[in-house]
Amino acid sequence: MLKRLRKVDKGFTVFVNRGKGSHRMLALGANHYPFPCHDDGSEIHPRYLHDIIRRFQLPPDIFD
Repeated sequence: MLKRLRKVDKGFTVFVNRGKGSHRMLALGANHYPFPCHDDGSEIHPRYLHDIIRRFQLPPDIFD
C-alpha cells in the first residue's frame, strides 16, 4: 500500500506507535488516518482503502 501511495506523493508516512492498539497511523502533512494492521504483510480491508482514497483525495484507481 505504501509503495503505491508514495508514487502519488513521496510525503506519505506510516507511524507504528501512534495508533491505538494494533492500529497504525497513515499521514500526509496535516492529514492523518488510523487503520488496523495486525501484521506487516496483512491485507487491508477495501473499506479502509476507500476511506484513504477519500481522505487524501487520491485517484480512485490507485489500489486496482
